[in-house]
Amino acid sequence: MISAFISAIALSASPLPVLVFRRTGETSSEIMGMTQQGEFVILRGAQSDSLKAAISPDGTKIAFIASKKLFVAPLRREAYETASRVSARRWVTEARRVRAGEWTGAVLIADSASSGPSWLPDGSALVYARPHADSGFREQGDIMRVEVRRDGTGGASLQLTNTTGGRHRDSVPICSPDGTRVLYSRDTDPRGLYTVSPRGGTPSPLGLGLGWDSTCWMPDGRRILASRISGDGSGLFAFGFPKTGTPQMIHYSRAQDASPQVSPDGRSLAFARPTRITSALTVPKLLIGSLGDEGERFRRMPTMITPAATSTADYPLQWLALPL
Repeated sequence: MISAFISAIALSASPLPVLVFRRTGETSSEIMGMTQQGEFVILRGAQSDSLKAAISPDGTKIAFIASKKLFVAPLRREAYETASRVSARRWVTEARRVRAGEWTGAVLIADSASSGPSWLPDGSALVYARPHADSGFREQGDIMRVEVRRDGTGGASLQLTNTTGGRHRDSVPICSPDGTRVLYSRDTDPRGLYTVSPRGGTPSPLGLGLGWDSTCWMPDGRRILASRISGDGSGLFAFGFPKTGTPQMIHYSRAQDASPQVSPDGRSLAFARPTRITSALTVPKLLIGSLGDEGERFRRMPTMITPAATSTADYPLQWLALPL
């Protein structure tokens, strides 16, 4: 069922699309991947504390935040024995975890990180948020860029925001598809969405006001999708870039949908929807819907991909296309 649905809405067989998402249970989190065939694979295992991760554009590395630190670890592609018949692939860590929450071969890139990471399109660097010491549970602070060498070790770092001594609370940076801008959220006045060059410079406000919960770039880099949560519901919106215009709602839900992630061809949208499990428990679940040609609406109602009856919470992190 899942396989048929993914085949209908995802990318063609080449390049291979992989949807990375986070699954959080009562005591642990896993970083998961979903293949085009609808198979689920574990990229970072249970009992780990990594909540955020991103695979490099060439598929050779995974960056992740664990214990409020930023790491990069190698990945290798491992084909199933039946790969010649079903063209299935799974992405696994190069080295086994030696104990909970740790990878052998993982390299410390930054000793303080809270959100991101996001790769530049050429895989040469990562952007992430470095929290202020007094930021509290929100863990907001400065947007940073750090170079990543081919061997996975860290290089020079550059502070992109608050460079003139400001104390703005910035978070959730995302690189544009062409690598020329970094989109992020600011939680101090003037609040809202901003962009800045990954080389540094003056940040530019998008002028869309408050209430934007999470964002992603459309593949063409000329539009942005974002969730906006209000008191009685939420919406998924699209707006232009660099001229935003009036945000256009593409989907409304009283369930407070969040964490949108668009597939590399712009045809599919994954997002998290709070779902009632019991009378006392509501957790986000992963949904995917097919978008119209302009990404302005869903062609049909989104379908829940992860099991609704379980108590785990699922959040999409990244769509990517990897070579066969």
